Amino acid sequence: MRFITLILSFIVLLSGCQNFIAKQITKPVRPVIFDKSVLNSNVTGQKTQYCISKKQCVNFLYTSPTILYKGKIISTVTLNFKLKNGTTIKTFEETLNHTNKHPVKKNHLIILLPGYGIDYTIYGVQSRWLAHFTGADVVVAPSPNQNEPFDFGLVNANIVSEYIKTQKYENISLVSYSMGAVASNHIIGKLNINKHILIAPMINFKTALNTIARLTHPIYSTFLGDDYLNEVANKIIEESGVPSYKLNLFNILSAPSYTKKTYIFASNADKVSPYSDLYTLNKKNITINEVKSLNHPEMVALISKQQREAILLLLNE
Repeated sequence: MRFITLILSFIVLLSGCQNFIAKQITKPVRPVIFDKSVLNSNVTGQKTQYCISKKQCVNFLYTSPTILYKGKIISTVTLNFKLKNGTTIKTFEETLNHTNKHPVKKNHLIILLPGYGIDYTIYGVQSRWLAHFTGADVVVAPSPNQNEPFDFGLVNANIVSEYIKTQKYENISLVSYSMGAVASNHIIGKLNINKHILIAPMINFKTALNTIARLTHPIYSTFLGDDYLNEVANKIIEESGVPSYKLNLFNILSAPSYTKKTYIFASNADKVSPYSDLYTLNKKNITINEVKSLNHPEMVALISKQQREAILLLLNE
């Protein structure tokens, strides 16, 4: 009898642990605090709010190709972002000036849909880089876990898409990172999208969660096992209210109804976003661009200049 009680207690403990893990995964990201020099300029975008009702509002970044500081135009800016990976530090660095600035493209917009776990304002560096080298306006939507309740960023993406409809853009490109692929595929039918670019996209939520757990907490995840972590994933999906088919990129892209011109950037060293199955799609509207030897954070940070140049080439076609 005591043994049975112990087993039942252990099951209850593990069940409670599942709830705790799910809440830790879905809790909102920590906001980034910038210094006054950044706040007084629009170098990394301007925080903008749009509401479709009193209770449904979203904050996002808007970046125009013109750089301003206290209302005055700035001609030269150096963007510098460092990514630490263990003992190695890699740098995203670009110098923006009037000689390499792309002419302004009126009515052109690029939408960025960030990945999980990073405050959307961090993508202000990439939004400025894109605005400068493409001449387009750039909007950065909130991250999937920017706020509560967690829904893979779909509600916020919906509101951002409603804002964009009011602006009458004629040429819209959609760029998503990692888990941002869920939101991008959700709103792609709501807007007239010309190009769809997926950077290190999350292929399957359950697979991604298991992989990240093994990479970040190998002993703990081995003890719990894949089945347990899958139950955590199921709990997150159920509470998010998002249908599970929206969390499987392969199924979305393989559907006969999916005809958007799509470019996927993926790396052979990215364990979080394994993409080998995508080669079996054999669809003319989907192009896979392989970037060698970059892990998931490096892919999302666009740390490779070669990768950045390839993305600009697509957006400037």
